[in-house]
Amino acid sequence: MHFKNAVGILVSGVIFAGCTVEPFKTWNNQLRAELNALSQVAQGKSSPLGEKPAVDSAAEMAKAAQVNAEVLQEIFRVVWIQETIDRSQFGNWVDSANQGASFDGIFNGFVHSAEFKKLEETYAKTPHRLVDVFAEELSWLLLEMPTPTVLNSAMAKPIARPDLAGMERQAMEAAAAMVVPPIQQATIRKRTSADDQEWRKLQKTEALVLFTHASPFTMKRVLGSEALKLVSAYSGNRARLARWYGRFCERMKATGTDFGLRERNQGTAEFHERWALEASEAMLSWEILNRLQRHMNQMWKTLDPESYPKVKPVQAVKAD
Repeated sequence: MHFKNAVGILVSGVIFAGCTVEPFKTWNNQLRAELNALSQVAQGKSSPLGEKPAVDSAAEMAKAAQVNAEVLQEIFRVVWIQETIDRSQFGNWVDSANQGASFDGIFNGFVHSAEFKKLEETYAKTPHRLVDVFAEELSWLLLEMPTPTVLNSAMAKPIARPDLAGMERQAMEAAAAMVVPPIQQATIRKRTSADDQEWRKLQKTEALVLFTHASPFTMKRVLGSEALKLVSAYSGNRARLARWYGRFCERMKATGTDFGLRERNQGTAEFHERWALEASEAMLSWEILNRLQRHMNQMWKTLDPESYPKVKPVQAVKAD
């Protein structure tokens, strides 16, 4: 067995055994360290991160595998809204991440899987006000795109999946190869209106009509896919993407949504913009997806708790 794969299996097994002090400790510590360093530099002090100490490859692989496993746990929790994870399935996803699959590729694999389609079909009831929340966020994403997606009724339906048995395997292979699985392709058009906000309102109105009867999970999938299109569109212009991310974080903070970390819930637009300039594209992509998914989850649970998926919380195991 390849060493990297063995590390991934070991780490995923440890997480399932509940041996971590708290969920996402390594990932959260890394994010907190970067944000703290940014605060120190902003105050004219030296970065507490300094030069990275030399570490052996085995330790580096183990840490990377731990981060991958923790982020995958968070993806399961905020995208699928579930705590119970099949150990074998989870191990396969960790292995894909350890072999180089990007988090956005994994996200696309998740939302194009047989399990996700089942969620779209099972949770078909949508609170009307949640459609408004979705349409608002979608219109802001479309506003920033050089060539916005033209909305259509097919986007509001559960993802097409002709091969039920093979979809999960295909999604896994696509994620491992960092290829986005086929999705409903929409024609794109350029904005011509000089008044961006008026254009955005028109897009929101169109989304309200098209997605009135869409599943909350369908809306979560569409928001995530459009966000990743935006990241891809500006992959060669990090400064532009970072400016948008800063404004995005500030606007999302105003919603009062809990994004899972104090550091995510605080900070100015300028602060988050500076972080985005230095962050890896993988971390930046997931932070965007995480905010959108958590916002939709919290609003769904608030607006219609009866239709929200019933989730049994996982109890963190304290270290001895």
